[in-house]
Amino acid sequence: MITLDDVLNSPDFKTLVQSNFEKLDASNAFGAQQNILFSSEAAITAGNYIGGRYRWTGAVQLKSASIVCSAPVGADISFTLEVDGALTAGVLTVAAGTTSAELDLSALAAVAIGKYVRWKCTASPAFVNTAAQVHLTTNLNAAKS
Repeated sequence: MITLDDVLNSPDFKTLVQSNFEKLDASNAFGAQQNILFSSEAAITAGNYIGGRYRWTGAVQLKSASIVCSAPVGADISFTLEVDGALTAGVLTVAAGTTSAELDLSALAAVAIGKYVRWKCTASPAFVNTAAQVHLTTNLNAAKS
């Protein structure tokens, strides 16, 4: 009778597993682009976070961010990317009277394994004039090693 240990320790099984990992690596399956959504239906003001906090089991490279929201009135609203509790140079600003904006994040350093990523509102008009229905999408893929 063949046991599971016999199968797992056989040279043929090890070759098959190694071959499949090489195929996955060659296809860059983990490197496929992902879009991560951060959102808030309520009005958001400076000092608050857009819903969502993410981390990954591998290092990731952030590529871009785009936002759609109700138009802020009288002043711009800005969101700053936060990585593991520290604000970065990634600032996405929606101009007063507009409803969308985009930001290239590719110049930022890769996000290391296990580090949390989230977006913080760092500037906003008064509560009655601020944006609501905020939907911020961040595009990323696996970092090159």
